[in-house]
Amino acid sequence: MIRLAGSGFALLCLLGSVDALSDVVQTKERTYAVKFKDDAVERYNVKWTLDFTANVREAGGTPPVPYQGASNAKACSWKIEASANRAVFLVTRLGQPFSLPKMDKVLDLDPRNPGKPYTLAGQRDLTCNDVKAERAEELANAKATVLKAFETQAADDLARLVKEAQANAEVASVSVLP
Repeated sequence: MIRLAGSGFALLCLLGSVDALSDVVQTKERTYAVKFKDDAVERYNVKWTLDFTANVREAGGTPPVPYQGASNAKACSWKIEASANRAVFLVTRLGQPFSLPKMDKVLDLDPRNPGKPYTLAGQRDLTCNDVKAERAEELANAKATVLKAFETQAADDLARLVKEAQANAEVASVSVLP
């Protein structure tokens, strides 16, 4: 699912152009079962979603003035953000999932700033077309970085959820389902 949005000519003349790319890069799901000491069993489905957003803005330049032309002094800036979100569902015996919002969480993706979403910003005093290749390389590198972090964080997060469930005195066992 990719959405691309751009501004119109009037906005371009006044504020510059803005493009946004928003993408769900990857999802991952796992299920674990909690068996209680009274033999009751609950199943939990965990879904992690990796969201990736890139905003590009070209500013500068002025509207044309009669007999004088327009200024071409433009600057291109971009901001890349990624976040991994966890959603947990209690699954009934009939297979109906019920959301558990208190268990939702945003995972750490940025090794430079633990506890925060991944953010990368860039700016050049050139038009966005002139730095298209450089920006595309930064986008590709950022995606690769967050994909690697996402896999690790999802696995670590599942281990934390299992450990939390095992810490409950009423729980007999916890098993991760294939």
